[in-house]
Amino acid sequence: MFNYLEKLRQKPDGAKKRIAFLVSFLCVGIIFVVWITAIYPQFGQEKSISDRISASETSPFSTFTAILSQSTSAIGEQISKIKQLGSSLYGGADYYNLATTTPEATASTTQ
Repeated sequence: MFNYLEKLRQKPDGAKKRIAFLVSFLCVGIIFVVWITAIYPQFGQEKSISDRISASETSPFSTFTAILSQSTSAIGEQISKIKQLGSSLYGGADYYNLATTTPEATASTTQ
């Protein structure tokens, strides 16, 4: 190795620069390959994670239709409650209108 370095020192400056460029290019290439092999599995994992997330999410349209159907059913329930309340009030009004409040009726019920 030392003999090779001695031979390189004896060469002209242009040859030294070319050899230095090729050696540095080779080192950068090795670092790039190691970096790609270290990064590539992470890209695959991120893609599979994003695929699982997108598969578990529902589309905006289906979410909208689900919310709309829940809202309409809730409104329908409230309307039916209002109808029941109105019918009970109407029936209660008839009951109180028909009831007598004469002293004879109240005396017979208290005895």
